[in-house]
Amino acid sequence: MPRAAHPSLRALACLAGLHAAAWAQERVREAEIGFQQYYLTNGSRRVANVSGLTLGFRQVLPQAGVLSLSLVPAASDGRFRTGDTFIELKGLPRIGYYWTLRGGDFRLSGRLLDVAFNNLYYPEITGRGVSVEATHSGRTFGFLFGTQTLQAGVRVPLRLNTPQTMTGVYLRQKAGERLLLGARLLRLSNKLEELGRSPYLAAHTTTIQSATTAAFDALYTLAGSLKWYGEAAVSAASRQGASGGHSGPVSFTTGPLLETNRFTLKANYLYQTDSFLPLLGYYLGDRRGPFGEVKLRPHSRMELYASVSDYINNVARDPRTATIRSTGKTAGASLTLPARFSLSGQLSEITLGTRESDADPWQRAKSNQLQVTLARPIQRHSLRLAAREFRQLSRLGLERQRTAEVEDVFQHRWFSFGGAVRAQRLIGLQSKTSIFVRGNAQLNLRHFSAYANIESGNDLANRTLFATNAVSTTVLGASIHLAQGWDLQAEAFRNNLIAELNPQNVFVLQGQGVFIPSILSALNQWSVYFRMTKRFSWGPPAPVSSNPAGAAIGENLLKGSVEVFVSSLTPTGRRPVEGIPVSLDGGAPVLTDANGRLWFEDVGEGARKVGLAIDQLPSDFNPGTAGETTVLLRPGKRVRVELDVVALGLVRGTVVAPAGAQVENVILKLSPAGRYTTPDTSGNFCFYNVAEGNYEIELVEKSLPPFAVMSTSAKLPVAVSAGADGGQLKFGFTIEEPKKPVRKLVLPPAFDPLNR
Repeated sequence: MPRAAHPSLRALACLAGLHAAAWAQERVREAEIGFQQYYLTNGSRRVANVSGLTLGFRQVLPQAGVLSLSLVPAASDGRFRTGDTFIELKGLPRIGYYWTLRGGDFRLSGRLLDVAFNNLYYPEITGRGVSVEATHSGRTFGFLFGTQTLQAGVRVPLRLNTPQTMTGVYLRQKAGERLLLGARLLRLSNKLEELGRSPYLAAHTTTIQSATTAAFDALYTLAGSLKWYGEAAVSAASRQGASGGHSGPVSFTTGPLLETNRFTLKANYLYQTDSFLPLLGYYLGDRRGPFGEVKLRPHSRMELYASVSDYINNVARDPRTATIRSTGKTAGASLTLPARFSLSGQLSEITLGTRESDADPWQRAKSNQLQVTLARPIQRHSLRLAAREFRQLSRLGLERQRTAEVEDVFQHRWFSFGGAVRAQRLIGLQSKTSIFVRGNAQLNLRHFSAYANIESGNDLANRTLFATNAVSTTVLGASIHLAQGWDLQAEAFRNNLIAELNPQNVFVLQGQGVFIPSILSALNQWSVYFRMTKRFSWGPPAPVSSNPAGAAIGENLLKGSVEVFVSSLTPTGRRPVEGIPVSLDGGAPVLTDANGRLWFEDVGEGARKVGLAIDQLPSDFNPGTAGETTVLLRPGKRVRVELDVVALGLVRGTVVAPAGAQVENVILKLSPAGRYTTPDTSGNFCFYNVAEGNYEIELVEKSLPPFAVMSTSAKLPVAVSAGADGGQLKFGFTIEEPKKPVRKLVLPPAFDPLNR
């Protein structure tokens, strides 16, 4: 086994030991085991025969994260191969970060920052070794070491080791609300002897023995949706043989991005040397030139767009190296018309110039294409009409293509099928007319799905700067979910293809020292793919976290603590309160101590809600103005929360009335609380749940019985304290009914009321 693979084995053993120690934990576990077979022939010659197993395991470990294991052993044409084979622990909360530890096959994005430039392509960095990554609060950093791998195989993806080792560290950091930063230091080393025995990896980097690249990225938001992106890289490479004719160490890319609902602008200028990122299997670097793209949406039914690019390789200007220059221009529009019609059109032009060395003349080719598409849905049908005009002018002469295509797709709830017919006319040195047809169907039921695709004809649409294809293809596939976690997937493929490379491309590629035949392929292929899997799961469900950094395990978050202080506001200031229940995120409440304090320890980071447990609050307290709050908890930090309650007391009293007087309708007012009550038949009254403080009780004289007169003051002060009453207040009144006046009459002596 190569020496570079040893660290991955050590990582596998380490993580396997960690898994064995935690195996007894009662948490959810998932496993999958499967068998797959792929067989491909070309005519009577067998091209591929791959069979293997798929073994997968996943377990949630408390306080550790998610442990995943994948083993994909396979036999390919009698040789032992492997697919994605790794052991990974993800979401390990330690020292303020969530860690991901992976041994075996790993993947890493080649782009430091996610920037929406369509002309920037960075391949995925894949390797077999060890990768470590930590992330938290807008910061991510990591380390990788191993041997570069490439994917091989059609239906059964296998990992192919290359003679290139890699070591690197990287960092992504969010600085404030406007700035994103990224940095990476990567060293690639090639074993040139082994590389020479791998013709499929032949590229412009085959003379590089080692390359070290330090790249720095930044994305800054200038204002609103306007951003500016910049990348600068410094690389140093050691080469085999002569050192002359190579570009300098500096590569850079810079340009603005503006994306709004109405207008989009993307533009940049890039300059990349051949040692910028010399990953085997990819042609990356050694180019320079500008790029621009603009989109305009003057109306919700209209979009206009255009783009332009101009690239040239051989940035070192080596007179012995082939030079390729390409200029592309594209303009188009899409419209939504009345009656649910949609119309789109695009005009594109590509100019390609090549020369094998400075001593050779330029060979130029120019192609342009106009394409118009009209579509409309009709009930469950989707109709599309397309017309295309293509012109190519090269040293071989002028070639023109005209195509017209009609397509219909019918969609129902659980099935769809469609077909298309394209009529093609080629006008050139050899004029021809052909028909190309294709059809597809798909069926989706609850536990069963199937599909079929058929294509046949001389595909002149691909006879441009690349190749021409005469093709007849049939694909049939199905998948079914069986009982008890079994799944079956199968596909059969039959293809007849004759592909010829256009003479212009033959010249371009052979100018780089690569022998390319004009006949790319003459195939009569058929293949069969079969896969059967069985899934297992056991253990109680694992808690799920809304925090993505928690690796979907709520209890595996980084920890902090919360200190809570509960007080009551009194006329003389705040006073700590004992025995007040407080809950965290609605959990079990904890009571405050004699100083009004309590602590929640080992609390997972993130937004946490701290509040009074209202349903368990003592009866002599009410929630105050700060009865609940949300805090943002950070790892290793303590957050202080202040809550308040209102201490309650009561006010008792009696209204003394003379015998026979009714007191039930007498009104008593509590000020400044603005509360009212009335006494019972015995004259007793009470105000319950009165906040601590100084008040005044008033007997409303207008509510007294007729002829009642207060025998005491109508207003009495009272002080209320928590858990106590304000004393026995006494109001009194009397009834003073006024006497009727007596009128005396004096009668004369001679008056006889009886008239006698």
